[in-house]
Amino acid sequence: MTPRVAVTGIGLVCPQGDTIAGFWDAINRPTGAPVARTVEAFDVTRWIDRRDARRSTRFMQLAVAAAGLAHADAGDHATPPERAGVVLGNAYGAPEAFADADRDLATFGIVGVNPILGMVACESAASAAVALTLGITGHTKVVIGACASGAMAIADGADLIRSGRCDTVYAGATQSMVTPAIEAGYRNLRVLSPSGIMRPFDTRRDGFAFAEGAAVLVLERLDRAQARGARVYAELAGSANTNDAHHMIAPSGDGAILCMRLALADAGLDASAVRHVNAHGTATAVNDKAEARAIREVLGEVPVDVAAADAPYSVTSIKGVTGHTASASGAFEAAAVCLSFVHGSLPPTGIDLQLDPAARLPIVADEPLPWTPGPTLSNSFGLGGHNCCLVLRPAP
Repeated sequence: MTPRVAVTGIGLVCPQGDTIAGFWDAINRPTGAPVARTVEAFDVTRWIDRRDARRSTRFMQLAVAAAGLAHADAGDHATPPERAGVVLGNAYGAPEAFADADRDLATFGIVGVNPILGMVACESAASAAVALTLGITGHTKVVIGACASGAMAIADGADLIRSGRCDTVYAGATQSMVTPAIEAGYRNLRVLSPSGIMRPFDTRRDGFAFAEGAAVLVLERLDRAQARGARVYAELAGSANTNDAHHMIAPSGDGAILCMRLALADAGLDASAVRHVNAHGTATAVNDKAEARAIREVLGEVPVDVAAADAPYSVTSIKGVTGHTASASGAFEAAAVCLSFVHGSLPPTGIDLQLDPAARLPIVADEPLPWTPGPTLSNSFGLGGHNCCLVLRPAP
């Protein structure tokens, strides 16, 4: 029998703090003000020594901290090192390290360049650092899929457990702030918010705001988790990855439709079973339009006069509080779904939401919505047409 996959630990490091309670409180209290973008007062020496901290890059440090918090939250799963794995998503590595190296090369010549630049700036450095810190010798890799990277990593981690190659996997993603040059490129693409406020599915939306952070889930064989009496946040019931094969920048929505349907099929669920969607929700007109159409196509139209509390399913996006953590966003959103099961409540997309009537979605707005937890789709879509959908359901 194929093992079922449980989420038994959550670790988060973001501008809203590094505690589960703090993160949950923040996403339930959107303010409508510009989001905090960086993790302040962050001390990675809680998890690694000062020498290793000096030799590591920011996205590595965030990942190590989130994984350490997830490890502590999961409790003692007693997994042999060779039966544990690490799968982290990341799309940029440490671009600031390469920018600094170019400056140092121009100023000091070859001798001025960090000799371990290639080791600490490439995308795989974070997963390697987590494996080293936690003593994991099993399957370790990085997943790169633009803003779908975090969800893809969680999906791949679950597949490692289902295939029998791992009993426990630390899966999630990490994202440090992009460089001024990268940000300038996105600004020229006109997808960054001049106001610094993300308003998914709102008529006032003007783009997204980058933020940094890392989120890691501990995935474990459900039977092992139950046998040791672990707290199970959720069951990861299915997933799927697709590509639009349409345009590098503008999503078609067709790939998202296929991805949601394949994820539900992987979970053995009909669309009518879905009770909630945690939307990608980038607050750009092109993404919001394509995603809204995809959700309606898969889950069905809901009359505009039906409130989220009365609809067969509801929709929310947490980016209005977290900002867009790019490759880590899918991991944060999966964590939010797990916490919504625990609390029996759904976080709102925003306050004073001026819902785009073209969206025609039952969006949770203004206040948290009490609910009876049920199967949930967590959507992540990225540039290049990358799509990943996770299906989570309450713990059995």
